This record gives sequence, C-alpha cells and structure tokens, in this order.
Amino acid sequence: KKIVTAAHCVHDPGVFTVRIGLQNRSSPNSPKISVSNVRIHPTWIKETKKGIDIAVVTLEKNVQPDSHIAYGVLQTKELSIGENVTIYGWGWIKEYNSTHGESPDKLQKTNLTVKAPMKKGFLTVQYKNKTICRGDSGGPLMSKDGKIAGVCSHGTGSKLPDHICFLGDLNYYTKVSEFIDWIMQQ
Repeated sequence: KKIVTAAHCVHDPGVFTVRIGLQNRSSPNSPKISVSNVRIHPTWIKETKKGIDIAVVTLEKNVQPDSHIAYGVLQTKELSIGENVTIYGWGWIKEYNSTHGESPDKLQKTNLTVKAPMKKGFLTVQYKNKTICRGDSGGPLMSKDGKIAGVCSHGTGSKLPDHICFLGDLNYYTKVSEFIDWIMQQ
C-alpha cells in the first residue's frame, strides 16, 4: 500500500494517481490507484529543491502481487563502492522543448556502478555513457540482489547540445538504507 519515490515528484493526495506494474505504456493490465496520503521527508524544501529528496506515498487500496507486480524489499545495508546496480525509469527519449518531451513506450533500464559518495544521504552512480534522463526521477535503483537501494533524485554536469541526458556525469539517488527508519514510520 506504500510507494517510495522522490519528494520532488509528488503532489497533494487526490491530485494524482499511481499506475502499478507498468512496463509498457499501452498495457491495459496496469491499474491506476488513487493516493490517500503523501509524506515528504521533513528536510525537503520544495521551493529550493534542497534537502532529502524522498517521499512515501500511501495508496487508497492494497495492491495484490501478480506476474507484473511484486512487493519491493528495501535495502538496509550500505552498498559498496564499485558494486553493480540497475536503474529503471521512464525518462525522456526525445525533447520537444525545455518542459515537454517524449517518454518511451517501454520501461527503460540500465546497469551502473556505485561511485564514492559525494553528498550525505545519496548514492552516486555512473557508467560510461549510461545515465538518468529527465523523467527518470522517483524511479528505483536496485541492488544486485534485487532490493530497492535508492530513489532517483538528480543528475549533474553540463547537458550535451540537443540531448536530454547528462552523459557520463554523476547521478544521485537518495540512499534508502540511510532513511529506512523514517520510511518504515510513514
């Protein structure tokens, strides 16, 4: 009944719904469920986009696992530098202008490597020309054993001309293990 996401991705309850188990946008098998509550980490400042970028969304009804839906298990231990992880997202594949772009039809994923921590509360990941793109925010970073270890927050660096991603630059994911107590209390 709960979903962990980025604080900068959420709005007031009743304003948005969540699609569960979506792997293909045209799939009719992905139910939309209304949100009953949103809890944003108390350090997050919406106006400045500073603080711990994590939120817990409570759905109006429970979700039953099936062939497309599984309950996520949260990572409780630190990941090691150099550890391989997998990220998932619906980030843009084409940009129309600075506020509108085209998302893929199918959920995207790629493998990255954990780098030295650069900011408290975040996992830093990178791998050659693989990165997050606009629209990937709130998506999961999965450990090699399939646990949710991070929540996509932001990328850094200079955007390449005519490109919506920050190729080769660092990607920041809010570190789930550091905020596990807060998450579980929501």
